Amino acid sequence: MKLQVVALLSLMAMPSARTEETAAPSAASIMPPSTESLGSPRILGFTKSAALEYAARGIRINAICPGLVWTPMADQMVAAGQGDALRAMEKSVPMGRVGRPEEIANAVLWLCSGAASYVTGQSISVDGGFIMR
Repeated sequence: MKLQVVALLSLMAMPSARTEETAAPSAASIMPPSTESLGSPRILGFTKSAALEYAARGIRINAICPGLVWTPMADQMVAAGQGDALRAMEKSVPMGRVGRPEEIANAVLWLCSGAASYVTGQSISVDGGFIMR
């Protein structure tokens, strides 16, 4: 199901991805948290395949693989008395903290900028080092 959603959204974005005003367009997929993305090789394969297909057109396609991020869901966990479970997950992150949504957004902004103009087909983990454990 996740692959179908990523594929559909990517296909919908492609016609408008390359415009006269955009010198270095990029499509970024947001993957599920790193623990889940380890089990999502099809999505990463799709990212690489699409990147190969569209690279000659100047369209860069990459995936962001976020780790544990403080979102409204984390707030709900704490409110529901599951703060201990959240703290246990936090301990598994080498940087020792939960990520912030703006840290994920900054990675997407970088990929969409000219600073990443030669980056395509990559999966970028923004997870405080979790994937390296």
